[in-house]
Formats: sequence, structure tokens, C-alpha cells
Amino acid sequence: MFILLCLILGSVFRLIWVQDMEYKGDEAWWYSKSQAIGRTEPIPIRGLISASGVDNPGMSLWLVAALAQGFGLDTPTSLVRSIQVLAILALVVMFLFARYRLADADQLQWYWGGALASVNFTAVLFSRKLWPVELLPIFSIFFLIAWWQRRNSWGSFFWGLLGALLGQIQMSGFFYAAALFLWSALFNRKTVRWLMWVFGSALGALPLIPWLAYLVQGDPNQRGIGGKFHAPGIGEYFGYVWHFARYVRDWFEYALGTSWVSSIGLHQAEFAAYPIIGGFATYLVFAAKTLLLAALAYSGGRLLYTSWLNIYRSYKHTALSNWQSVLPSAQTPQTIFLIQSGLIGMGLLFTLGHILSPYLPAGFWVHRHYLIVAFPLPYVCLANLALRDTRYGEKLLLAMWCAQVVVTAAFLYYIHVNCGAPGADYGVAFGCQLGA
Repeated sequence: MFILLCLILGSVFRLIWVQDMEYKGDEAWWYSKSQAIGRTEPIPIRGLISASGVDNPGMSLWLVAALAQGFGLDTPTSLVRSIQVLAILALVVMFLFARYRLADADQLQWYWGGALASVNFTAVLFSRKLWPVELLPIFSIFFLIAWWQRRNSWGSFFWGLLGALLGQIQMSGFFYAAALFLWSALFNRKTVRWLMWVFGSALGALPLIPWLAYLVQGDPNQRGIGGKFHAPGIGEYFGYVWHFARYVRDWFEYALGTSWVSSIGLHQAEFAAYPIIGGFATYLVFAAKTLLLAALAYSGGRLLYTSWLNIYRSYKHTALSNWQSVLPSAQTPQTIFLIQSGLIGMGLLFTLGHILSPYLPAGFWVHRHYLIVAFPLPYVCLANLALRDTRYGEKLLLAMWCAQVVVTAAFLYYIHVNCGAPGADYGVAFGCQLGA
């Protein structure tokens, strides 16, 4: 019943008040392209220029155009409806996977991860945006399911195929797929049918060939490859550590659903007082955020303490030559293995991209919306962290779930009654704009 409640609430949060959708320059561009490609414009090989300075692969545009034209979606609201429905479908697939393919601790973590993802503010916000990056969750969940079945040929094949496609929808997918590939190759390679993985990856990479040619040829209007590599100064290393730490912070902020500052902007103090009941500010949003941060601090602090204690006890009289035993391996629970690949592996690859940014056509910074490609791992990670407390873990997760319901419901209501968040990143809601 609780899973059904999560799906109902998650669906309502995503589908309600569609006219309140965020709609600015990027969203208008994507909508216009979805109607024009293949009709009045040729099919492009490249998409919108990314924040990193190079054009995205063309698949992002192909998918949006295919959705719009394949289903006759000729308004911005009808197009964003399709994204909302696919986001709900990703939740359904996640719960079905947990129900029929997982057991014991893995199943409980994925159930709770799905519960959090259903009502999470960040997940709901992004599933209501007209961006192709919001199409990633449905691909990402099947990507993880294929990896889970990597011991058979078809599992490895579709893991490779979907991994090659993720980055073509949004370039963060290259980092995500590469992280799981490297994590598996380094620490659990014997469980993979590598030949089938190669076949799947090669097939998925075929649409990427024109984009790769564009990268090789370069673009005079965009930055090319820089000069010779030099050893970073000691001060730069602190910047790299900060870059990775910022990624970890964004990972947990994304999972907690406390990242509304950019959307609300200067209105955040007003929003913290919501909901307003009978003319009185309840400050439930502020209380919910405080609870979420306190829950993370408790769970994280508990993990750090027990980990340090276990390491100290285990290695107090052990030679340092046994350090390999702390690395991931075939014995690592699969859910934890996936979390490590996303939290540590992808974070390190993003950091490496930042280090090499002066010498590549474009560098990569950690934008919070990039983490949507890791769906649903940030939420499963948060569930895993809380459930390490066998006594209070589920109670803590239920409290966090309730807090996220409060935040998400309050945000949707705030946007509805205020016509968006004028002056902030969210801007004026679509339904309140002239000509909408």
C-alpha cells in the first residue's frame, strides 16, 4: 500500500498544474525544434550547445522531435506531459525491478529509494521541465537493470547499448557509463560477458559517428584543444579536491531535495515560511529542510564513526600490504557497488574532466541537473545510508519521506499562486506569460 501511495503522490506531483511549467529561452528552443525537425528543418547531427562549450550529440533533438511528432504533441504543455509520463514510468519500472528481481537488503533499499524519488523535490522539478535531459531516468533505470543481468549475454549487450546512448542524450551520460564500466572492469570483471558488451556499445555508438567527426574537425567558433600539459601547482590540487567535494555535496543535496535555492532565488525566505494557512506562516518548509539535513548528518556521522572504528580494529595489527581488501570486489553487495560507481567513480571522472579542461575542446563542471543521469542511485544511496541503522533506519526514512512531501507540495503550491518565481531561475510560469 505504501508503494501505491508513493506512485499516486509521485504522479500527482508531476502531472498537476501543467500550465505552471518552467518556460524560458531553452524550453522555447526545444519546443520549436521539436515541431520543425524533419518538417521545415533537416535532421541535425548536433544538439544545443552545452554548458561545457561544445554542442551536444544530436540524439537529444531526435528524441524530442520523435516524441512530439510521433504522438502529435503540438503544444509545450502536451510535450512536457510526455516527459512527466516517462518519469512516472521510470518509477514504476524501478518498483517492479525491486519487487521481482531483488531480495532482502537490496530490495528494501530500492523500495525506499523509489519512495524518496517519487516525492523528491528535485526529481519532481526536473520531471516537469521541457528539457531532453529529463528523458534520462527511463533510459537510466533500464541501463542499471541490464548491468544487474550482466552475467547473461543479453544483459551485457543491453548494458553496453544503453551506456552508449546515455551520453548522446546528455553528455553527463558518458561519465556515468564510463564510471560503471571502469568500476566493473577494475573490480568485478569476471561477471561480465565482455564480447556482448562490446557489440552493444558499438551498435549504440553508431549514431555518434557524425558528432565525433565534428569534435575531431573542430569548430572555429568554439574552443579547440589547448597547449601542452603541465604539472599542476600544489594550490591547484586543493581546487580539485574541492571540485570532488562539491560533487559529493550535490549528490546528497539532490537526494535530499533541498536544492531549491537556484529555482526560487531571492524568494527563498518567503518560501521557507510556507505553507501559509489562514494567513499565518507555518514555516513547515524550513522545518522539513532542517529535519532532512539533520537526518543526513546523523546517518553520515554514524557511518563515518563506525567505518573508522572498524578499520582501526581490523588493521591495528595487520600489515599495510592487505590494503586491497578494502577495495570493491565481486563480494561487494551489488547495490553498494553501483552506489560506489556513481558517487565515487563518476565524481572522480568529473574531477578529471575539470583537471584536463585547459587541454580539451571543453571542460566539465558539476551541474546538479547532470545527476539526473544517475537515477535512481542518489535516492538508493540515501536509503542505504539510513538503513545501516537497523533500529531507527526505516523510521528515519519515513520522516525524510514526509519532509520531502511537505517541501514538494509547498513548492508546487508556491509556484501556482505566484505565477512561478519571477526574477529567479524559474521565472514566470508558462501559463502566466503573454500569449501562452
